[in-house]
Amino acid sequence: MWSNSSRALYDAPIVFSADGPMFQGEVRVGVLFGRFELAAELAPFSVLAFPSGTLSQHATAAVSAGWMLGLYEREGFSISLPIRARGGLLITRVAGGGLVGASAGLALRFGNAIVEARLLGAEYRALSTNSNIGSLPLNLSFSWIF
Repeated sequence: MWSNSSRALYDAPIVFSADGPMFQGEVRVGVLFGRFELAAELAPFSVLAFPSGTLSQHATAAVSAGWMLGLYEREGFSISLPIRARGGLLITRVAGGGLVGASAGLALRFGNAIVEARLLGAEYRALSTNSNIGSLPLNLSFSWIF
């Protein structure tokens, strides 16, 4: 993700504005109803890195709803346009808050495996300390359907 923070998530009372990449490892467990997915997402450790070298660690927990708009299908293979909305909680060492966001991308399904790239979207994370982060989620995920 690429993010913009208007106040510090850094664990000190420093106010600044900076841009930088956000690295987030996330686990998503969901239930599919045809093309609709309802999921719980947990990112227990994320890092926001600013150009000045400052790092902030935080965790997120969210619920998401997604729809796979089919573009091409044949047996054992499909191409879809996943559209997702999510909302949840953001926790840092010094504060907590909420997050909301939406994204769209491209998904390739090979049997039970899905490779999904989120290419367009926006996410807003607000903390109780009047800090906020706006981000553009650009990520790649792998899912296995049981």
